[in-house]
Amino acid sequence: MSAFYAHSENSHGEKHGLSEHAHQTEEFAESFACKEDYKQILKTTGLLHDLGKYQPDFQSYLVNGGKRGSVPHAAWGAGYSRLKRSIEASIAIDGHHKGLPDNAAWKSDTQPFTSGDILNFKSIIESFIEDTKINDTEIIDSNFLKFSSSYQREIFIRYLFSVLVDSDWLSTEKHFDQDKFNLRIGMFLPIDEMIQTLDNVFSEKPKDSEINQLRNDARYQALQKTDMPCGFFSLTLPTGLGKTLTSLAWALRHAKKNKLKRIIIVLPYINIIDQTAQILKEIFGEEWVLEHHSGYNEDEYKDQDITENCSTIAERKKIACENWDYPIIVTTTIQFFESLFSNKPSRCRKNHNIANSVVIFDEVQAIPKEVILPTLQMLRDVQSVMKTSFLFCTATQPAFEKRQEFDGISEICPLVYDAAVLYEKTKRIEYQILDGLQQIGYERLLECVIGADNSALVIFNTKKAALDFENKQDIEKVFDN
Repeated sequence: MSAFYAHSENSHGEKHGLSEHAHQTEEFAESFACKEDYKQILKTTGLLHDLGKYQPDFQSYLVNGGKRGSVPHAAWGAGYSRLKRSIEASIAIDGHHKGLPDNAAWKSDTQPFTSGDILNFKSIIESFIEDTKINDTEIIDSNFLKFSSSYQREIFIRYLFSVLVDSDWLSTEKHFDQDKFNLRIGMFLPIDEMIQTLDNVFSEKPKDSEINQLRNDARYQALQKTDMPCGFFSLTLPTGLGKTLTSLAWALRHAKKNKLKRIIIVLPYINIIDQTAQILKEIFGEEWVLEHHSGYNEDEYKDQDITENCSTIAERKKIACENWDYPIIVTTTIQFFESLFSNKPSRCRKNHNIANSVVIFDEVQAIPKEVILPTLQMLRDVQSVMKTSFLFCTATQPAFEKRQEFDGISEICPLVYDAAVLYEKTKRIEYQILDGLQQIGYERLLECVIGADNSALVIFNTKKAALDFENKQDIEKVFDN
């Protein structure tokens, strides 16, 4: 054939050249490298991902039409990558449409290409090399990549998969929807301006009371540790001592020092997200803060035509939910971890933008204890592979450090070194253990409520328990009095 195409005609009647698409995807992929050592394999993955589209059957499908997916093509690039011993690239390419495969599925998909069972495989490769004008000796194996564990290698594959999916979809979008593609350009974290804006906010706050002095002291301590390399950090502050803004002040300066690109704030509940996002929008402006949770889900906007009024902030945010290319992101714990553990292209697309970021886990104690170990394992490997810093924020810091019989994080650097003093100075409540923490009935609980004089607060685990207590005959007398 004289010409090969990757996609059908766009609204201007132009077909997408296959060589153009391969090189565009290659360039996007290389630009997403969070480490210099990753660039070559990212380029290789982007270049080879649609090698299977050089099949005559696929080119005929573009011209004559047919059932979507009737001419599979991903396994061809995956098979060639496997022959070249670029295993990580092969796995990512194999799943860039259907989802990241497990080891057995990948071997099954690529085995025919390595065993010589595909008769026209050599001619397809020759067409690819001739059309793209590449030197296939540049497609090297990935044995130069060194990982300290199989978990780290898996994280790298997930990162590579995310890079490929986003790069492929961006190139495709550029062909079919130039307006939408243009809307994505220019959203970089303006660190110096944001630091100055936040400093202005701090300068306008009152400083005379003891609580304000404590806030300033805590922030001063945290800012002494902004120059440290990427790693794990903790910020433990009593409620009301400015944890949100202190963590942000540290994150901005830490990002500047380590040349990081964005700040991701992860929270357990949507109502807290709304509150945090509103504070950030009031400080920096609506256009710099993206909320991504059940109200801003990528699937909701995936198939919408968003070219109309494409200059609006709302439209920019809709498409940013797809790949998290945004300066400040506020999201839920579920959204964050479901994306990291998923194998679906749409969910994983954003994962590579967790690289080169500061991730702030606020209210980190809310992570369910039954998933703590796999969660910490994931975070350790993400931090190592993807050049990410994690900050754990809470008023009740959980024990995430590595210790005997607990495979936690080896080193977590506290940003405030005298948190116990701060808790003592802000102490408002005196705790008393009731009946040695032995289980009690409603009758004993009622005695305690009556004995509390003016008021009592009782917290139940469930609504049913609260209603059962309220419905007791004697409790009404207490309320009446």
